[in-house]
Amino acid sequence: MGLKRVLRVWRDPKNYVKTEDLVPPSWKQKFIAKYGKVIEFASRAIQVFQQQDDVDQIFSRFASEYRNPIGDGTSWMVIDCLDGVKLFQPASLRTQIYRTLISSYFDLARSMGLLDQKLCKILWSPLMSGYDVVGKPQKLGRTAGNSTIREEPDSHRLV
Repeated sequence: MGLKRVLRVWRDPKNYVKTEDLVPPSWKQKFIAKYGKVIEFASRAIQVFQQQDDVDQIFSRFASEYRNPIGDGTSWMVIDCLDGVKLFQPASLRTQIYRTLISSYFDLARSMGLLDQKLCKILWSPLMSGYDVVGKPQKLGRTAGNSTIREEPDSHRLV
């Protein structure tokens, strides 16, 4: 089986979202008062393509980057989607790619001032029953949907 991998990084620097679409209805007025009716953000995608027996597979990570939207020096990022593809081979490499994509993006986000803490919340939920997600909360002893992920320095491992 011949394997070929290609990495692609894409960034769209100017997007806009209604503030009310980012928060639950109960927080809507407070967020609009602080951020205005619309927030500007950048979208970033990192995609790894793998060709297996002349069939292309894709592995993606998408994020939204909010850089100082109200001029108070506060910036943040949100990992919107980390795609899981069971067909990505070998299976051991799939886990390594997850960890590398997240850890590398944390390093990039930190260097841009979007992430300045060692702890970060990652929310995950499968699209439908039977779909894979990044974490395996049942193995981690954490609940699906809201787990604290701790970055281990210099190891590119997430626990």
